[in-house]
Amino acid sequence: MRRLSAVLRTRKWIFLFSLTVLLPSLFLGLLAIRAFQGEEIRQRYQSKERQQQIVRLLETDLNSWLVSLQTDFKASEPLFKLQIGDDRIVLPSLNVVILSHRSRDAFLGLSGAESRLWREAEVAEGKGHNRPSARSKYRDLVKTQPQLAPLARLSLLRLSLQDKQFQAAEDWLNSIRKYDREAITESGIPIWVASSWLLVSHGRACQPGQAAASPFAGEVLTDLLEGHWRLAGAQWVLYTKTIGEALQACDPQSQAQFFSISEGTLAQPHQLVELVHSFIEAYPQILSLKQPRQLGRPIPLQKKYFPQLEAFIAAFPGEDGHLGFLVDRRVLEELAEERLQNLTVAEDFHGSLIRLEDPDTKTVAEEELFELASFPSFAVTFLDKENGGGLFDFRRHFFFYSMGFLLLVAVSGLIFTYRAVSHEMEVARLKADFVSAVSHEFRSPLTAIEALLERLELERVSDQPMLKRYHQVIRQEVHRLATLVNGLLDFARLEKGRKEFHLEPSDLVQLLREAVKSFHNLGHGERVHLIETDTNSIVVPVDRTAVAQCIQNLIDNAIKYSPKDSPVTVCAGRENGEIFLEVNDQGPGIPESDREKIFEQFYRTKNSDIYNVKGVGIGLALVKQIMEKHGGRITVRSQLGEGSTFRLVFPEAHGS
Repeated sequence: MRRLSAVLRTRKWIFLFSLTVLLPSLFLGLLAIRAFQGEEIRQRYQSKERQQQIVRLLETDLNSWLVSLQTDFKASEPLFKLQIGDDRIVLPSLNVVILSHRSRDAFLGLSGAESRLWREAEVAEGKGHNRPSARSKYRDLVKTQPQLAPLARLSLLRLSLQDKQFQAAEDWLNSIRKYDREAITESGIPIWVASSWLLVSHGRACQPGQAAASPFAGEVLTDLLEGHWRLAGAQWVLYTKTIGEALQACDPQSQAQFFSISEGTLAQPHQLVELVHSFIEAYPQILSLKQPRQLGRPIPLQKKYFPQLEAFIAAFPGEDGHLGFLVDRRVLEELAEERLQNLTVAEDFHGSLIRLEDPDTKTVAEEELFELASFPSFAVTFLDKENGGGLFDFRRHFFFYSMGFLLLVAVSGLIFTYRAVSHEMEVARLKADFVSAVSHEFRSPLTAIEALLERLELERVSDQPMLKRYHQVIRQEVHRLATLVNGLLDFARLEKGRKEFHLEPSDLVQLLREAVKSFHNLGHGERVHLIETDTNSIVVPVDRTAVAQCIQNLIDNAIKYSPKDSPVTVCAGRENGEIFLEVNDQGPGIPESDREKIFEQFYRTKNSDIYNVKGVGIGLALVKQIMEKHGGRITVRSQLGEGSTFRLVFPEAHGS
C-alpha cells in the first residue's frame, strides 16, 4: 500500500509538472521554431530588396561616370576618344578615318602641264630598256617642278632600291626626309610613309649599312602612332603593321638605334593595330549608336559592349555627329567592383560583378543573378561575408538570438522545476519512510516490553534463568529505544545548530573498549572484537559522548547487516599523520552507486529491505555531522559480497 501511494503521488506530480511546465515549454518551442522560419523568410526578402536597390544605384553610378567623360576626359590606354558621323568613324588620337569604302580622292590638284610631264616620266619608266631616261626625267622634275618634286624623289628612291643602288637610295631618302615630310602621293598616302614602306619591302629598314634607313622607319612609325597624317583605317593598319613588324625583327643594335628616336613605342604598334582592326570589323554596329536628333527631347546616352574590342563604347549626341568614348571592360569592371564594395560595406553580404558570356556564369543559379539593364553583358551576384555573415552576425540574427535565449531560459526552468519537483518528491518519500520507520522502531520494542512486563506481573515465570532472560531482553529494548531517542534528539540539535560539543582529551582506545563491552553486555560478545595494537592509548580532544555515539552506531549497523555468525572487528591507529577508528564487517557490501548517498539523512539502501534491517536512516548522517564538527571525516571501503569498513578519521593534535 505504501508503494502504491508513492506511485500515485508520483503520477500526480508528473501530471502537474507536464501541465504547468512541459506543455507550455513545448508550445513555446514550436512557436519559436515557427517564428524563426518567418523571420528567416522576412530577412531573405529584405536582403533581396536591398540587393536590387544596390544594383540600381550601381547602374546610376556607372552611367554618371560615363556622362562625366564628356567634361573630364583624360586620354589613356583604357579610354579612347572617337567621333561617329553618318558614314565614318574618326579616331582623333590616331588621325584615322574608318569608312565603308576606300576613298581615292585627288589631293594634289595638278595643272594640265604638270599632269603631262608626270605622265611622260611614268611612260619612260614603264619601258624597261629606257630606265636611265626615266631617272633623267625624274631628276629634271625635282629641279624644275616643285609640285612634282616629292613624287619624283619617291620614284627615284624606288628605282634605286630596285636596281640595288643603295648609296643612291640613301641619298634620295635623306632628301625626302629633308623636304617632303608633309607631301602626299596622288592617292593621299604621305611620301614619308610610302618611302618607309619601300625600305621595308626591300629589307633595308634595319640594314646596318644604311645609316638613315632604320631611324627613318622609326620616325615614320612614331608619326603614325601619334596621328601625324590622316589615313583611312585599312591604310593605317597596313602601313603601321608592316613597319612595326619589320622593326621588331631588327637585331638589337638596330633596335637600339630606333629606340634612340622613339623611346617606348615598339610595344604599341601591335596593340593599336589590333584596336583599329577591331574598329573596322565593328564599323556597322558602332554607326548604329548614332541616333537621329529629336526636337525638344534630349537624346540619352547610347552605349554598347563590343566583344571585338573587349570594351564598351559610349556615344553622346552633338552638333557634328556623336562624340564617343571607348572604355576598356577592365576599367568598368574595376569601377563597378569598387562601387559594389562601397555600397555593401555596411551589409552582411558583398557583391561581385560577372560577365554573362563567361563560362563560370553557368554555375550561378539564375535567381542569384541581378542583370544590369543598362549594361546587358554584365550581372551582379551577392554572397554572404565570411567574417561577418552566418550565425556570427549578431545584428542580422538578433531576433534569433533573443528567441534562442528565451527558449534556453524555458529549458533551464524546465530542468530546474523537474529537479525541484523530484527533490521535493524524494524528500516527501523519505519523510514518509522516516515516520513509518520511527513508528515501527518505537512500536516494536514497546510491544515487546509490554508483553514481557505483563507476563512478569502475572507471575507466570518462576524459573530464575528465564526471569534473567526476560530482564535482559527488556534492558536491550530499552537501550534500543534510548539510542533511537538520543539519536533523533542529537540529529535535530545538529540540524538546528544547537548541539554543543565539549572537547576534552580522551583516549580513543578506551572509548572503543567501552563500546565493545556495552555490546558484550547486550549479548553480542561472541561477535564484536577489539583488535589490540602496539598503541595502548591514543589521546585526542573530542566530545566523549558524541564519539561514543558514533562508534556505537557503526557497530550496531555492522551487526545488523552481517550474518549472525560473522565477526565484527574494531581497531584504532595512526596513519599519514591522522588518527583513525575502524569498524569492519563481513556483510553483503554496499553498491558503488549508494556509497555517497548512505550519509544523507533518511536514506536507506536496498539491502535494508532485502535483509529486513530496521532503521530510520539517520545513523550515518548523524555520524557524518559529528565528525565534521570535530574537524574529521568518515569514509567507507566496500566490496559487494566481501563486507564494508567504515573509518572515523581525526586530525592529530600537536603535542599528543
